[in-house]
Amino acid sequence: MKKFLVLAAGIAVALAGTAQAAKPSGDGFMFKNARGQHVVSARGSFVPSGSVPCLSAAGKTSNGAFASGDANNSVVQLNIGAGNSLTGVAVDASVTANDPSWLAEAQITFSSSDTKDPNAITFTASQTEDPGTEEVTTDGVIMFADVPLGDIPVGADGILRIEWHEDFDDTSVDPDANWAAAAAPTVCQGLRLICTNQSACDVTVPVSLQQFSID
Repeated sequence: MKKFLVLAAGIAVALAGTAQAAKPSGDGFMFKNARGQHVVSARGSFVPSGSVPCLSAAGKTSNGAFASGDANNSVVQLNIGAGNSLTGVAVDASVTANDPSWLAEAQITFSSSDTKDPNAITFTASQTEDPGTEEVTTDGVIMFADVPLGDIPVGADGILRIEWHEDFDDTSVDPDANWAAAAAPTVCQGLRLICTNQSACDVTVPVSLQQFSID
């Protein structure tokens, strides 16, 4: 039986069409911190100008619970430098939940290298309790302090950990969800990471995973 979900947010999400790009509209994503506080009526506060590196979401998969060690949970660890903090993020991606998994179960968690980080923030892609494909966009950068959820400082090792995972593991399908490039991104294909030391964040994104924002 599916776990009952309550997701509250004002956002930009749309069902992906097969013949044309989806238009962001309606209710869907949520940001929630480890203390249970969550985003309500969040909208991106700005769109970066110029060409800036972003972390690609294409090819990422989610299958099991956060920090479960599931081989089909994509994990990216970036060394953004000790003393640095993740202060905001923009998300532009396409998400497919494979039947019987739900779109409402596909998540990304941002944390330090400590998977029990009390400052961790989880992004839930949708509130649709059905399989299928949706286009997801935050319509720009969400600054955590503005929501407010609080920033995510990294530890002495400088590691920012990003894991794609599921709120509920449907064991009959593997992976539960596939992430792909957005049809019409607002900022860039994937994740734009905003940090207190921005240059340190930008240079750590591996070239193989880089996308660039729209000028």
